[in-house]
Amino acid sequence: SSKFVSYNTSNGLANDIVYSVAEDKDGNIWLGTKGGASKFQTSTKQFRNYTVADGLGGNHVYRVFKDSRGDMWIGALGGSLCKFDGFSFKKYDESAGITHKFILSISEDKKGNIWFGCYGGGLYKFDGKTFTNYSLKQGLNTESPYSIIADNQNNIWIGHNRGIEKFSDKTQKFYTYGRSEGFQGVECNPNAIAIDRNGCIWVGTIMGAVKFNPAEDKPNNVAPITQVLGIKVHLHDTIFPAEREFAYNDNNLTFKFVGISLANPEKIKYEYTLEGFDKGWIPGTKMNEAVYTNVAPGKYIFKVRSCNNDEVWSTPTVYEFTVKPPFWQTAIFYVIVGIFVVFAIFVYDKVRNKNLKKAKQVLEKEVEKRTIELAIKNEELAEKNKDITDSIRYAKRLQDASLPNTEAVRKLFPESFVFFKPKDIVSGDFYWCEKRNGITYCAVIDCTGHGVPGAFLSIIANNLLNEAFANESSGEPAKILDRVNQLASKALSGTIDEYKIRDGMDIALLAVDEKAGKAQFSGAYNALYVVRNSNLKEYKANSISIGSYEPGNTDKYTNNEIAISKGDQIYLFTDGYADQFGGEKGKKFKYRSFQNLLVSNNTMDPAQQKRSLDIAFNEWRGDLEQVDDVCVIGIRV
Repeated sequence: SSKFVSYNTSNGLANDIVYSVAEDKDGNIWLGTKGGASKFQTSTKQFRNYTVADGLGGNHVYRVFKDSRGDMWIGALGGSLCKFDGFSFKKYDESAGITHKFILSISEDKKGNIWFGCYGGGLYKFDGKTFTNYSLKQGLNTESPYSIIADNQNNIWIGHNRGIEKFSDKTQKFYTYGRSEGFQGVECNPNAIAIDRNGCIWVGTIMGAVKFNPAEDKPNNVAPITQVLGIKVHLHDTIFPAEREFAYNDNNLTFKFVGISLANPEKIKYEYTLEGFDKGWIPGTKMNEAVYTNVAPGKYIFKVRSCNNDEVWSTPTVYEFTVKPPFWQTAIFYVIVGIFVVFAIFVYDKVRNKNLKKAKQVLEKEVEKRTIELAIKNEELAEKNKDITDSIRYAKRLQDASLPNTEAVRKLFPESFVFFKPKDIVSGDFYWCEKRNGITYCAVIDCTGHGVPGAFLSIIANNLLNEAFANESSGEPAKILDRVNQLASKALSGTIDEYKIRDGMDIALLAVDEKAGKAQFSGAYNALYVVRNSNLKEYKANSISIGSYEPGNTDKYTNNEIAISKGDQIYLFTDGYADQFGGEKGKKFKYRSFQNLLVSNNTMDPAQQKRSLDIAFNEWRGDLEQVDDVCVIGIRV
């Protein structure tokens, strides 16, 4: 007999991709797979598979875990958390208090609480009745805990992309261990954490394995020594005044200070306040300076304190000073001014009464003239702005009413995503989908221009596509595009040459027959990509723009037959993503980079692919303006 026995779908396993393994209370082996949960029954040597049809929360099972009560917990990517008590599944979703559906890790503490790590949702604790969430607001240093384990003191240890973190059962606070504390692993791997018999924590990271001994983690009870190093006046260094007095115009002050702690000095934080100016202490910050501008004359007390990495605060260091008032704010000046004012009023009143009436008349005429001119200009500008705004809003309503939404695509293609990013309020790009005779159709259309002109053209294109689809009984994408080309040429034939749309519309049209295991594609300038086993194949489009048909023209669109298999990833797109300028040199993203991005993302679930496209697009674009509408649709067979 062989030492190794392999199990896969041919032996009854739900899916060949296995993420997690656990033994239940009866000695059966549970496996979390990409196609559901499989239970290997040791008595019969047979698999019993569970999917959403059996009550499972999701088919993409990433983690299986047995708790101390013998219940099996099953976490899925994109599905509800489930518990199996040996007889049936119980789901836990938003109504139960857990709002995230991407479970990465599961563990149990010494008190019987079950802990869950959710992608993008932080940490959840289940005490048997309620779920409690811990995220960035509660001090957790990540939104995606990769691994969880409890030590003998019931502290919860979390591995994530920034190191490891401890949630103290005693203080109910989080403590991060990163590079500054000696953790060199950079990023932890999912569910790669364990505690040995000596209480040491072992963590698997992208830089190898890391062993951490909590017994050597001594608290730092020594508060830092806090000192005020100096004061800048108008951003220029100066010495401390002997009398601690500043002139009235030296009222832009910057206090430089430092907290001295030999352990983790980079973790030192400061709080400060300027009594007489601030209402209270400024919250903790790592900046070692405090800037105050336009400090009014008066007496002030500047206080600063610092804390170490364990939040042990020093006693405040105090610096008292005075900002002297200018001469014109002193009592002597007020007396002199008072005398002068009385005399000036007496003299001025004689002259003023003589010229007041004449000056008033001249001023009134000038004000009236300026007021009329300003009112006319404001009225014209308001009218223009109203016209523009109304036209854009009207175009947006027309477009929203006539075009499908993302739910329509998801209904026809459950495992799909739509990345739609208009340049303006309204878009020249849009997508279209239908189903007829068991065949599902999807198209991505790029109309010339963007904004209001592109939006109106997209409405025309949508109507033409619906008409061509209804009248073309063969259902072949190429013949449908031939009809759209003829209809578009006829619809736009009356356009004055000066304003004629030069490029028309570019379309990628796909027809999928999943039962037959095939698809058909035809395109007008817009190509189509199919990714299988991380290999991308491009199906090119014809270089025939929609709207270019003329009587006697024999150019026809090509119909591409595509054999499809389960797991294939199909992408339809416009040119907006590849044509976006960005990067360090402000160049186009280009189709080669776009293809590489799709290949690297193709194993992700649809929501993750969409998020990855959005992040990559924004990082590439940076501060540059978006140049065109963007539309990308991904469909997994």
